[in-house]
Amino acid sequence: MKISPVFTSAYTSKVSKNHSKNTSFKGIYVDYATDIGDEKKDIYPASFKSNDALLLNEIARRYPNQDCFIGRGAQGKPYLEFRERPEDVQVYKVNKFNRYSIDVNPDSKDYPCIPLILHKNSDYNALIGLPSKKSDNPSLPFTVQLGFELHKKLIERKYQILSILGENESIDLGGESASQKAYKGIKELEIAVTRYLLECAFASINNPDSKVDSFNYQQVKENLAEKRKQDLLSGSSDTTETDLLGKKDICELIRQRYPDVEENKKRIKEITDYIKIMGISLDRPNGMQ
Repeated sequence: MKISPVFTSAYTSKVSKNHSKNTSFKGIYVDYATDIGDEKKDIYPASFKSNDALLLNEIARRYPNQDCFIGRGAQGKPYLEFRERPEDVQVYKVNKFNRYSIDVNPDSKDYPCIPLILHKNSDYNALIGLPSKKSDNPSLPFTVQLGFELHKKLIERKYQILSILGENESIDLGGESASQKAYKGIKELEIAVTRYLLECAFASINNPDSKVDSFNYQQVKENLAEKRKQDLLSGSSDTTETDLLGKKDICELIRQRYPDVEENKKRIKEITDYIKIMGISLDRPNGMQ
């Protein structure tokens, strides 16, 4: 079943219960010990350079009903998990040093954390999962945005399923939850998105001058400052503008570009094998600054 680029009424109505229409509330978190680039190597906690943090905050602002967790994956490189923001008020803990930490159950039945694009033990996390200062094409912010888009499709499919079956706890989906069923439904799209990112990274290895993430950081900073002012004055901010990369539904564009699932898998393997055969370091791929 083709996923509509427009949210289903079931998803929209559920979201509207929890958030104002144009809220800029965001949730994006990075694991304390994740390797996010040479600048902060062996320095903890993990901390992004200002430019990368600005872009990540701008991206997260556009997906107010989702959380993104940047975790520590293969070789300490980033991997991504996403979850739908729960209806409940978020629980946090206070340790003996008076530091706050949120309490998240990644295996929650209703709001699970789902790895998308970059998985914990993936060999190519180091190739497409680092910030723009180290890997120009594509950068981690670009990958995070695609992950948000992919997760948005998963949530939409989840509520398509629930709207058909009816929302109650006694539904038997053959041992699988609605979220698991939804993930299976978008798996081929995730494979296509992964290939797209790897193709960009592959291009940068062979042509270091090629870039996809040439962002105007000063403009991003000014936009965020303006949105904060709007939030304070009106209680909401405008989130209807074109997304950060200038594409309204990049997942659909990628699906059209790479429709063949088996060919996607084959190409992903070819790219990763090429990197290993050529002896290109996954810590610093040739041609990446």
